[in-house]
Amino acid sequence: MKPEQQIVTTEESPGSVPALDRTLDILETLSSSPKGLTLSELSLQLELPKNAVFRITQTLMARRYLS
Repeated sequence: MKPEQQIVTTEESPGSVPALDRTLDILETLSSSPKGLTLSELSLQLELPKNAVFRITQTLMARRYLS
């Protein structure tokens, strides 16, 4: 079993948009995981609440950024 990759998230800076930061973190994490990740794995890896990850991924799927 290979070690889990650490995804470096951006620090919030003045003028940043937290929801956009979380969305980009999700996209970057998924793009570096060819086999995909479950909602729980994404939530754990990014240290985000499951409901936030769920809502963001649902929006990304509705907009066809994820399938």
